Amino acid sequence: MINTFKIVISGGPGSGKTTIINSLKDMGYYCYDEISRELIQNYKKKYNQNIFFENPLEFSNLLWKKREEQYKNSIIQKEYDKVFFDRGLLDVTSYLEFIGKRNLNLEKKLSNLNYDIVFLVKPTKKNYKKDFSRHENFNQSMKIHNILEKNYKDHFKTVNVPFKKLSERLNFIIEFCKKSKYINES
Repeated sequence: MINTFKIVISGGPGSGKTTIINSLKDMGYYCYDEISRELIQNYKKKYNQNIFFENPLEFSNLLWKKREEQYKNSIIQKEYDKVFFDRGLLDVTSYLEFIGKRNLNLEKKLSNLNYDIVFLVKPTKKNYKKDFSRHENFNQSMKIHNILEKNYKDHFKTVNVPFKKLSERLNFIIEFCKKSKYINES
């Protein structure tokens, strides 16, 4: 088994995380996709409702299980020395905190996790768009981002991604990973 470095891309809704992840995949990096959109979409097809609004605790428990599975798979896989996650497990507890429904059992489990680096991508008003699974307005997105930033900094090494253009963000993340004492380029 190899020592896999686990790298999270996180931030408020609409900050461009998934675009970054998709670009990293196109460049050959192994990435775990965001799961919440798929869960919301499947539930909406089946019940014609948004599970996050109808039952946020059930949604969060489902999301936690799926993200925990990704995390465990990243540890046992033997092919990649680094993997990227489109959001991490701490995102689940931070969203619950945002809606005022903290789950202390899940929060306790965070102490057993080890993400090597968390890149935080801040939403910009210029690029923010609502869609079928993103109902927050920009101010709410920023509140979520601030909760994520505080919580990730309390648990893991975090790095703010300073640029707005995709090419600059990608270059920053890749170069930071190459130079980091935590992550060695293979």
